[in-house]
Amino acid sequence: MDELEKCMAGKWYDCHASVFLEYKENARKLLRQYHTLSYAQKDEKVAVLKSLLGSIGKMCL
Repeated sequence: MDELEKCMAGKWYDCHASVFLEYKENARKLLRQYHTLSYAQKDEKVAVLKSLLGSIGKMCL
């Protein structure tokens, strides 16, 4: 069982495993991208939020 499987199963896991570091770096990259967008760039902001969160509601912006 790898560290991600352990995490998803609610077991003890190494939070410094490479899979989690990759997730963290990707989240930081998407957040930087999101924060560079202006208020008027709503379509781009929605796309970044969907990449970060998987899905979002209809009235989020």
